[in-house]
Amino acid sequence: GTIPMAEIDKIYAQGFDAMKADKTISEATKDFLLYHRYTIQRVDTILTDTEDYKSLRLSDVTIFEENGVTSVSVAGETRGKKTRNPVTYKGAFAEFLKDVYDKAKSASPKMPNAEIKLFNTSSTKASAVFKKYMTPLFVDKFESFLPVNKNGKVETGFNIKDIAFTVAIPTFITILILLPW
Repeated sequence: GTIPMAEIDKIYAQGFDAMKADKTISEATKDFLLYHRYTIQRVDTILTDTEDYKSLRLSDVTIFEENGVTSVSVAGETRGKKTRNPVTYKGAFAEFLKDVYDKAKSASPKMPNAEIKLFNTSSTKASAVFKKYMTPLFVDKFESFLPVNKNGKVETGFNIKDIAFTVAIPTFITILILLPW
């Protein structure tokens, strides 16, 4: 089904509000969840290193001022059949990314940018936080929109890897469920 973007924003606001008391969640994990919320990029391509590719690094990010406005460009990359298109952000999201970049760089100032992850968290950590704070809210409010298993029961075990948000029309978002192969 189609969930209005405003409803997804409410769920994220509720989830982030509930996270405030949980001191075990790193700022990097919270930053990543916010990044994922707005970019829809595959979790593992942003957070996970493999033999074939590295996670999103500071060297993939370019920050510049244009007429007094901060712009942040994230390089594109193709991995097999999957492509992350290059994109440039302006406004509040660019300021957010600049802050994330600055925090990552200040944590490892002597390391080369190609070795510093933009988000110093893992897919496992981000998925666990999403499952704890976001999944129950999605299930509670939009259960009929969520995937069902072969027995017709709502799958509540999905995590951040299983959901990608894609803009359907400007004020709505369609949740596409990416089921495991």
